[in-house]
Amino acid sequence: MSLRLKPPLEKSKPGAKAGQSYRKAVDRSTWFYLCQRHQSTYPHLRPYQFLKSYQSEIEYNDTNRRQFNKKLEDYNTGKLQADDSGSRLRPGKFDELEKTLVEWIILRRRLYQKHKIGVNWASIKIKLESWLENIRNGDNEELRDKYRGFNASDGWIKRCFDRAKLEGVQLHGEADDLPDEHVAQLMAGWCVMLRNKIEEYNVPLGRIYNADQTALFYRQLPSRIYVKRGAKRDIRGNKTHKDKERLTLMVSCAADGTKVPLCVVGKPKNPTCFQLCPGRKPPIQYFDQKSAWFDREITLKWIHFVFIPHHKKVYGELPCILLLDNFTGQKGFSKVDTDNLPNWLHLVYFPANVTNRHQPCDMGIISSLKTGYKTHLLQKYLNIFDTDGGYDEAAQLRKTKKRGLRGVEYGGKAHILDAMNILHSIWSVDGKYAFEDGIQRCWRKANILPIGLQTDINADLGSNSMSESNKSLSEDESHTLCEIMNAMYIAQESVQVNTDVNAFGLQGSFISEARMEQDEISEALENWISEEDNQDIIDEIIEEEAVNLEAGSEQDDQTEEEDDDPVGKRLVDQYNNKDNINTGDTIVKKQSQIEIYEHLQICHEFARREGMEEDDILLLTRFESALRKVQLKKTRHQPSITSFFSSKQK
Repeated sequence: MSLRLKPPLEKSKPGAKAGQSYRKAVDRSTWFYLCQRHQSTYPHLRPYQFLKSYQSEIEYNDTNRRQFNKKLEDYNTGKLQADDSGSRLRPGKFDELEKTLVEWIILRRRLYQKHKIGVNWASIKIKLESWLENIRNGDNEELRDKYRGFNASDGWIKRCFDRAKLEGVQLHGEADDLPDEHVAQLMAGWCVMLRNKIEEYNVPLGRIYNADQTALFYRQLPSRIYVKRGAKRDIRGNKTHKDKERLTLMVSCAADGTKVPLCVVGKPKNPTCFQLCPGRKPPIQYFDQKSAWFDREITLKWIHFVFIPHHKKVYGELPCILLLDNFTGQKGFSKVDTDNLPNWLHLVYFPANVTNRHQPCDMGIISSLKTGYKTHLLQKYLNIFDTDGGYDEAAQLRKTKKRGLRGVEYGGKAHILDAMNILHSIWSVDGKYAFEDGIQRCWRKANILPIGLQTDINADLGSNSMSESNKSLSEDESHTLCEIMNAMYIAQESVQVNTDVNAFGLQGSFISEARMEQDEISEALENWISEEDNQDIIDEIIEEEAVNLEAGSEQDDQTEEEDDDPVGKRLVDQYNNKDNINTGDTIVKKQSQIEIYEHLQICHEFARREGMEEDDILLLTRFESALRKVQLKKTRHQPSITSFFSSKQK
């Protein structure tokens, strides 16, 4: 009887066993990016908290937690570099400029992840040119010689990216650079997918929505700066385009012309102007965000607090489809985010870089709303000319209002509530600038709906179609705005309003400049209406946000809108913050409050004795008023007996 031996056991192979998933190790470049992101943007989070958050973008487990702690030590000591091979990359010849470029691109990539602040090829070239200009004009002779004749070509930039392992750098901007045949190919498959979803859930026109966000410079008025749009030097750095004066709107509507209530995002957490609202409840939903943008968190708030309540009020919990663009703040929703949405809400995203041709809101809905807003704003300033007392009376009423409440009604710059009231008055009615028929025409022009639903829209509208013109203003709208501007010119010539004293809201506008010719007015209006789409201005906003993040500055949640009445404010701040005031050539010892008011009274008497204009004397009066208000706001404590005698002993 032969002995039967068991076959030898096979050695177990490394890797995942049957039925288990294989975890791919995190490479060095990813660790470098995560360490940099944690240290520069989220230093307040502990390492394990950062890994657990959605900002880390990798799985949280014990292995990654231990690795991350070790990588943070390597990052802080300089051992961890931005490459995935572990070996030190050989720098290029122009290593100083290359290092600066790589750090800037990493910064912009982080901004894109968080706020959709991307970068395009042209802005990279412009940035490199500015750095080269600084080098060539600098004091370092060795660097000047090194970079003499150097040209930052596309090939050199690409090699920098390759050496730094920078892949997938996100670019901002929409898709005029995509060829028509590529767009048609993308949309063909997408439209089939949309049609299948519409048929699967039996969704009619009224339950197919589109939503898109747009910027609005809600205080800006037309001026000569808009006459030559290509003059970048006139636009970049112009203080009227600072993001303090920018709101972001979420505009949403259904294919049958139904409008979802608007939503506004701004920087201030609690705008003072909301005190004017009954119960401090503004007419439009408001969210605060430090950059006044729709990021992932704000977009989710909009869905939960604006979109879902509107749909449930009209249709209950019947299925609907919400079409969104390829914006990272929306498509970056995590599984937890989408699991918390109702199962009757189906999100569908447009392909990248096609929204300017096929998104209904971009077919004229947003443009018409902003045209209406700016027309109404201009009309409000004209109306003040026509009231009894005009801007002089408005200036007197302004004195009775505290800072943050002095809006358009009092000849000041628009505050957030002014903007909301105008937008709400346009969007809440079926009228000019927001006709339901016009919204349906935009959906038809987008050409994304199945043939059956397109036929339904045609039956409602007839054969009238949208204009194919790329102009932001129609002839009728342009004519209306020209009439308002000309009427304001005539009124100004009649009463000679001082924009530095009474009409602060008109400062820097066409009213404070030499009168434009009619063709200049038309050109200025066309560019003013579409200024939020001006690439120069977009780049300027992006650059400001990048600089703020690079400097580590965070917007205070309580920050209020900039005061539109700056007279005396700078001197008051200087007086209260320093023991000695620097007036240029001399240092003046800080005076007591009584002494200051005595000096001001002497200045008043001297000004009148010398025949100074009353408007100029009013500036001094306003400074004194501002100073008194600051003093009244200071907290005063009545000392106790103990504290009184203890201070005396000192």
